[in-house]
Amino acid sequence: MNQQQKNYACDRIRAMRDRAKTSIRRKCTTPSIKLTQSQQVDLVLSGSVTINKKVLREGRSGYRTLYLSEIFNFSAHEKEQVFDEKQYERLYGPVKESAQKALDEIMLGDSEVALNKIRDFEKKIKKFC
Repeated sequence: MNQQQKNYACDRIRAMRDRAKTSIRRKCTTPSIKLTQSQQVDLVLSGSVTINKKVLREGRSGYRTLYLSEIFNFSAHEKEQVFDEKQYERLYGPVKESAQKALDEIMLGDSEVALNKIRDFEKKIKKFC
């Protein structure tokens, strides 16, 4: 197996590993929830949000803004993006180890071994992509 073939095989393994990494990262991330202005208006009209304490302290004359998010408390209805590091490590760890083993065997083996390693690794990461 010449150097160009080794480079190609290693690039394939790295590309599959990176694709699996992106997919796993996406699975381990809970997306944020941000309300639009129309959703905020609906919540205000329904009476399910409370007024911020700062507005109550300063009164109507001392506090003026055009933003509903500064007047009302929407925190119960909005959520920040959350990344689960433990789940990510648990899912990505085996993929990373398999990729490294495949790369090592490609660099130290012949073309038949390299082709088999690419196919084996591709089967292992199918469930993540």
